[in-house]
Amino acid sequence: MFQTTGKLMNNETNEHRPANQPEPNSTRRQFIKASASAAVASGVTAGVLGFPRGVHAAGDDLLRVGLIGCGGRGTGAARQALEADDRVKLVAMGDVFEDRLQLSLSSLAKIEEVAGKIDVPPERQFAGFDAYQQVLATDVDVVLLTAPPHFRPMHLKAAVAAGKHVFAEKPVAVDAPGVRSVLETCAEAKRKGLSVVSGLCLRYDAGFRETVQRLHDGAIARRRTRRAVGGIATCERNSSGSSNAPACNPGPGCSTPCGRAAKPNWRRNSRSTL
Repeated sequence: MFQTTGKLMNNETNEHRPANQPEPNSTRRQFIKASASAAVASGVTAGVLGFPRGVHAAGDDLLRVGLIGCGGRGTGAARQALEADDRVKLVAMGDVFEDRLQLSLSSLAKIEEVAGKIDVPPERQFAGFDAYQQVLATDVDVVLLTAPPHFRPMHLKAAVAAGKHVFAEKPVAVDAPGVRSVLETCAEAKRKGLSVVSGLCLRYDAGFRETVQRLHDGAIARRRTRRAVGGIATCERNSSGSSNAPACNPGPGCSTPCGRAAKPNWRRNSRSTL
């Protein structure tokens, strides 16, 4: 989400800019508002819930970002946030494990495009199960919630209680109680004028949204078949079909013995008839 918005803010012309995206010289306040509008327009369940009066901790034009969950996804989300605009800075990080935090911080520091936007001294590096609380106690404006999803409802509730704007990676919950908790927290965020955006990336992509809208508008005839390409590891079929092939060792999701050892095949297509 942050990366897409950043490109729209900096590189695209007004002619192609969606109505809910800010102008190139917009403030961080407008940035948060536009992100909120985009989330609502995309139908995100935990969508934007308003726009606050005090977006910036110190009243300036810099967005201070805190990262909660410093694994691979968290590191990637932090990079995308920092690449989105010149006036964004990572100022606090938290993870259950100290080594994961340090690996994330060192990895980000090696990326030339974002290295100058990192200001996370030891006093704002937090490890342990209460690390998220310590990040929220700093002067961050926005928190990225990218810990394992089992923690998401709890972290989201704490972030909104602390008055922070939130990017919550998907999924936002893993069970029914978690979903109910997220819904309640989002309602509270709306009452407090805070922005909550979920990581349903394709819902923010202009190309996907335009394509779906055209389909809904009847741009093509009635659709009878749809095909989705996804990352399903399966056994690679034996194209020869030889009955003398070695014993099959099927991979996950493979239901047809083929005589070839298991091998991930990320080009597996799924098809359904409508």
